Amino acid sequence: MKEQLQLLYQLQQIDTQIQADQNELAQLDDGSAAQQRLGEEEQLSEQMQEDFATTQARLHDKELQLQGIEDEREAKWSRAYGGQVSDPKELQALEQKIAELDRHKDRLEEEILRLMDEVEDKRQAVDEKTGEVVHLREEHQQIVDYYHNRTEQLNAELESLHQRRSQLCEQIQASLLERYDQIRKKSNNLAVVAIDHGACGGCHTSVPNNYISMLHNPSELIRCENCRRILVIPD
Repeated sequence: MKEQLQLLYQLQQIDTQIQADQNELAQLDDGSAAQQRLGEEEQLSEQMQEDFATTQARLHDKELQLQGIEDEREAKWSRAYGGQVSDPKELQALEQKIAELDRHKDRLEEEILRLMDEVEDKRQAVDEKTGEVVHLREEHQQIVDYYHNRTEQLNAELESLHQRRSQLCEQIQASLLERYDQIRKKSNNLAVVAIDHGACGGCHTSVPNNYISMLHNPSELIRCENCRRILVIPD
């Protein structure tokens, strides 16, 4: 019986590890959440880049307008004060046009300064968001790599554990296996526990000394009086 109990204890350790591996497999992060967040941030980054490009285009357009106004003003100024105009009315009209161009030039310069600040702010925001996206992409890849590597490891370990389990089951009496499975179903998958400092390794209830003495050379299954799990003293 002692040898059978030791085999049962080994079987329990294998089953415990199988359950732990299966739980870990079920809980592994496959990167779906990180992928979703990455997609959202990439979309936001694209929108920010488009907005930045639009603002840059507006700035460029205003700069071209300013250049056109300056060219026109220079031409009007040259005509008005370059000795080409002798008619007072034409000179007056040119001076009015120059004044109008000056006002328009002032408004454009103010708007250009504002747009330049806006472009710089958006450039910095785009750079920061690009950095965030790069970091999230690396983080997602790390999660996916770990998921695939760990899944492969766990599946290989489970295959080995199942093989060892089958080999152990062939060495254990059928009646003991049946009792073991019955107890395990009722006891949170834990049917065989070791004595731990005089207490049951499952529920931690103290085990009578005579039980412990009997476990050194058992002739039958000895079970915890509280949780009814099978008790063993491992070799």
